[in-house]
Amino acid sequence: MDKLGDSVYSVRQGLFTTCDGDNPDWSFKMGSAEADLESHISASDTSFLVKGVPVMPYVPFFAAALRRERQSGFLFPEFGTNSRYGFLTRTPYYWAINDSQDLTVAMDVYTKRGIGADIEYRYSLSQEAGASCPPSA
Repeated sequence: MDKLGDSVYSVRQGLFTTCDGDNPDWSFKMGSAEADLESHISASDTSFLVKGVPVMPYVPFFAAALRRERQSGFLFPEFGTNSRYGFLTRTPYYWAINDSQDLTVAMDVYTKRGIGADIEYRYSLSQEAGASCPPSA
């Protein structure tokens, strides 16, 4: 790793994850990367690992935001196939409305069924409101 600026580093043969610990749940192994610790990381010749096992052995390019606060943006596209819907692809967009609310909207494209959409809205109750809720059985 070489320091290029105040918060900018060049990395060769590195590993990126947001998980804690020595054996992360997921990580990206990178051939080379440039990371601005206040902004983002971009890498080439990467592979995606789950518990150290390559799930996607080669990803030509990888980029991720490194900011700690939640932020809006497109999530990783999803791909799949099944007998009822055919080949499918899903491109979700995440909107961080504020500290206690978010919305995910996704466009789904199915080769046998056409176009669909998903909307998921989540919110977090305040501590005062949550305290008045009875415990679940």
